[in-house]
Amino acid sequence: MLRRGSRLVRLLGLLVAIVSLAACGAHSSAPRPGGSRAVARAPINARVLAAVAQPVYGPLDGVSLPAAAEGLPVAVVIDNALPARPQYGLAQAEVVYELLVEGGITRFLAVYSHAAVSRIEPVRSVRTPFLRLALELDAVLAHAGAAAEEGPADAVSQMRQWGVHHLEEEAGGVISRDPSRAAPHNAVTSTAAVRAAAGARGWSGPARLSLWHFKEDGGASGAPVTAASLDFDTTGINRGAFAVRWEYDPASNSYLRFQGGAPHRDAGTNTQLRVKNVVIHLAPVIPAGDRSGHLLYQSEGSGRALVLRDGVVTEGTWRTDGPNGRTRYYDESGREIAFNRGATWVEMLPPEAPRRLA
Repeated sequence: MLRRGSRLVRLLGLLVAIVSLAACGAHSSAPRPGGSRAVARAPINARVLAAVAQPVYGPLDGVSLPAAAEGLPVAVVIDNALPARPQYGLAQAEVVYELLVEGGITRFLAVYSHAAVSRIEPVRSVRTPFLRLALELDAVLAHAGAAAEEGPADAVSQMRQWGVHHLEEEAGGVISRDPSRAAPHNAVTSTAAVRAAAGARGWSGPARLSLWHFKEDGGASGAPVTAASLDFDTTGINRGAFAVRWEYDPASNSYLRFQGGAPHRDAGTNTQLRVKNVVIHLAPVIPAGDRSGHLLYQSEGSGRALVLRDGVVTEGTWRTDGPNGRTRYYDESGREIAFNRGATWVEMLPPEAPRRLA
């Protein structure tokens, strides 16, 4: 507390000195009509003030913000079954995680710390690996239902036991239904609705979130390998429909997403999804052993990873310290990888999933 107070005193002293210098600085000696002299006050040095003011960046994407993000991050489980496409709200997400769930299909966890998104659809039920991510990000989780079979994938019990801040359809005003789509692929929410409900429950920020490192575009480190695209497929009965391609676009220094052989578009913006960073997070997928075939991921420890930035691929590892620790990514020399400022997509794949760099 004393150290923080002394820093504040020094900062106030610096500001007072700047204002005093501006007031007492250079004066004009040109006489006014009638013999009096005009006094022109020197403007405050803008560069000095800029040095005093600390820049504000998004906690999840590292982009410059006019003001600090308030409240906890919003994390929404989004459907990726064929009847759910195209989705709303993925284009504005700051981080998206794609995970395998039962039946050989995938679902997304889209996360927003400062973005305001009026329509996120379709919201689906939550699984245990998504709870781990929500806790890691100190996020408020929005979902429509949850796995409830007894065993290691009982998400209903785990949300209560682990203290997950979550909101579902029963939380009035958080989720509505889109009559133009068939259930269960028609649940809708927004960041405003989730944030309002979270605030009413006293779930306020700032988030207890360990930040990733960010950098400006270019200069990817860690002995990267040049690669313009990445293709991979999930395992299971729906191979092909869930095949993904990330293609590098040099003009924007970003990666365009293709799914099922076609550009993956956001229904709200009608634009192809693009991100600044793509992470291939390789971790064993473990069957929960229940009747529904729910899946679990190795969520602690470490494993292999590939990071795509700036048109190159950096091979390395992921590491997570503790059950709710932030997952970080390191190059082969052990240095933490810095992401480009902008959206990141994390593909959580089993090590045996077929993939190809080109």
